[in-house]
Amino acid sequence: MALTHIEHTQPDFLLCEIGIKEDTPHDERIWVYSRHSLSLIEFINMDLVLAEDLKGYQKDFEFFGETWKAVFVQNNCTATGNDAAIILNEAIQYLKEYLAWEDTQED
Repeated sequence: MALTHIEHTQPDFLLCEIGIKEDTPHDERIWVYSRHSLSLIEFINMDLVLAEDLKGYQKDFEFFGETWKAVFVQNNCTATGNDAAIILNEAIQYLKEYLAWEDTQED
């Protein structure tokens, strides 16, 4: 078998979930890590979870008819020379694309 050359790249964003589900509200929590800004963003489906007093730069958005909130839980944008609004919008787009793809994979 001949070896082929593959250019290894790194993703801009990483999806993070609770690995072992324990039938708690935490099972549905989702985070996206931005590699370029070294920042962690939590995504909360506001139709499923009562989340109040969230601190940090955040943005509400709609997806699949549900209300979501994206919240920086670790924001290193300024320290890494990134614009938090741009990173947040890109992370939202990443999650939307992932969830849309995931929806096509379920039976």
